[in-house]
Amino acid sequence: MINRFKKAKKIALESILPVANFRIINSEIRAISGGITEIPVTIEFNKDHRPPTEYCLSGGCFVHAFIRMGEKLIAINKSERRRMDGTDIIRHIYLTDWDDAFLLSIVLNDGGEMFYQVTNEEVDALLKNCIHPYNE
Repeated sequence: MINRFKKAKKIALESILPVANFRIINSEIRAISGGITEIPVTIEFNKDHRPPTEYCLSGGCFVHAFIRMGEKLIAINKSERRRMDGTDIIRHIYLTDWDDAFLLSIVLNDGGEMFYQVTNEEVDALLKNCIHPYNE
């Protein structure tokens, strides 16, 4: 994980996960596929950083969501729609809390991964301003 974080290029989170395309889901439905333009996302927080929307956490440290593909993800996936048969390029996106920043991992179906670094503040803003099923 340390090598991944060191290799990760710093980017603006909004360039890959635009808040307008991001929706949190209840943990009970995370096994259900999203829409044909959506990719599953899992955000993991460590014990020292709590998101501003702590009520969205499942299992004490996870937030489950979907992102509707924007330009950058469409380019990586080579399609604006998911094939739903496991042949997509992108399998899953993870955001992992790494103390002072988050590691954004785009996991590919061929076993590869793409790594980026984003700020804690960007992740907090994403969760605070996205679509979610919870009442504040």
